[in-house]
Amino acid sequence: MNNGYSTETTTLSISLGIEGFSYPDLYDPKRLEALSTVFDASLKTSDPDLFERFAAYRRNPDHRLTPPEEAELLIQVAFHQSAFVARLFNISAERDAFMAEIQSQKPLF
Repeated sequence: MNNGYSTETTTLSISLGIEGFSYPDLYDPKRLEALSTVFDASLKTSDPDLFERFAAYRRNPDHRLTPPEEAELLIQVAFHQSAFVARLFNISAERDAFMAEIQSQKPLF
């Protein structure tokens, strides 16, 4: 039965924006761990205090933050993660334009 999909394996030749990583690495748990380490280093460089709070949060899951504290921490990390993912996929300019559009609408909200 032909469902319109090719059964042949294809290799995507997407160039990633983080040196030392290639698209197939995104399917390899060891390479994802290495990419996570690169993200951690990036976060530590750009916001050491946030990195330390996030590292403590990950190290000790039994340490409870209040729901608003946890949400604020994750939102702050998500901002950095968004920039990292944009860099990874070479879409930083598009992300920046999107962020500018969001900021321009801030007075409405």
